[in-house]
Amino acid sequence: MLRTLWTLTFVVPLSVLAQEVCNNGIDDDNNGLIDLNDPACPCATVVEPPALQSYIRNHSFEDQMCCPFGFVHPFSPPWLSCASGWQQATSATSDYFHECGYSPAGMPLPPPDGNGAVGFYASPGYFEYVGTCLTFPAPANPLLAGTTYTLSLWIAAAGADGTHAQSPEQADPSVFVEQLPLALFGYANGCVPFPIATMDCIGYEPGWNELGRVMVQPSWQWQQVSITFTPTEEIHSVIIGGGCDVPASFGQGQWVTDSQGNTTSVSPYFLVDDLMLTIAQDQVLTPVTAVGGICAGDAVATAVPPASATGHQWYLDGVAVVGQTGLTLPISALDLDGGMYTLASTYAGECLMGSTYVLPAGDPHPLPLLLPTQGCSPLTVAFSDTTASTSTVQWNLGDGTFATDSTLDHTYWDAGSYDVRLTVIDGAGCQGDTLLVDAVTVHPAATGLIEAQPALTDT
Repeated sequence: MLRTLWTLTFVVPLSVLAQEVCNNGIDDDNNGLIDLNDPACPCATVVEPPALQSYIRNHSFEDQMCCPFGFVHPFSPPWLSCASGWQQATSATSDYFHECGYSPAGMPLPPPDGNGAVGFYASPGYFEYVGTCLTFPAPANPLLAGTTYTLSLWIAAAGADGTHAQSPEQADPSVFVEQLPLALFGYANGCVPFPIATMDCIGYEPGWNELGRVMVQPSWQWQQVSITFTPTEEIHSVIIGGGCDVPASFGQGQWVTDSQGNTTSVSPYFLVDDLMLTIAQDQVLTPVTAVGGICAGDAVATAVPPASATGHQWYLDGVAVVGQTGLTLPISALDLDGGMYTLASTYAGECLMGSTYVLPAGDPHPLPLLLPTQGCSPLTVAFSDTTASTSTVQWNLGDGTFATDSTLDHTYWDAGSYDVRLTVIDGAGCQGDTLLVDAVTVHPAATGLIEAQPALTDT
């Protein structure tokens, strides 16, 4: 059975396709589509037996008792309960999306499998999760100690403003450069009543242990990822969401402005779908990971296809990177930009692929804050770098003074106007600067004149 983000009609080895050559980076059949982007080059993300069942019931959130009609908050219905077998796992309010009811602007919908998906935030001190029991109702499907399992799923991201009112433009998650540790947690020998009374990481709760994780770069594009693990106890309940060590930057809103000049603060928000949890050998996948960054000049992608796979070929956004047929792709050394990197191989006569997203190079936009902006000499100004997900590189305060602190106070002694420049660098190694012209105006110091004259008296 083949499951893929692309529409599949049939699967054959890349080498025997008729018109479109699928690994040369050329539009051979002149239809405007190149390599894996052409329907003539179908490729699967997983190979599995027909009718394979997931240990997780309703793994694509399609079986439902009602339609969601909004995001979840403390005074709303628990919409996730509309999806049969699923519940909001903790006090933090995860969301249920379905095309029959609620699909907010800016979310990467529809999902890859059907019409339903779930969404969650993951930030320091505030974690939203989804959870389910594997052993109730019958038949029970516990995860056995010592057995190796694989969880594969689709995941995408967006920038969300807390009420899902952001525009599609404002929802671009590329402002978040650090990766999400997507984790699977398990509870042994019992079905846990949901929701659990916590808004923090579930790994801090007694009995809940992390079973495995995968690092995911926030991306608007849906990516299929997998976690392979071997539990040491019999697991009855599972929870999916952020690991306890999510980046601190995920707790800092990013201010984004759309082409209409509308500005809002967004945080990274993740959607998942098609949670296939099976014995490991029942799913054949090609995990692909990336480390480093484009701006830092050290980006590398690595794939782990099945041992018997042959004919490897790397692709960037579906177009072959000609000549790159190894299991490691030196992205920066080849002077390539960000995008979706895919390794496709021939496995058992079929095309099998795995992908990972690499953030493109992009200059961060510094957000300097300074108060006051004018006054009389001597004028002391407080400077603060409020840019999220970055580090301060340098302040140029316009009077010959330079500083590298994120916050500082500086006194201007001479009257005049001063330009201020802030330079920052983000986690991907990309550097950006902002120049504020005439940011500080210092007026001359006030001077006082006292004149004394003899008082007039009557004579």
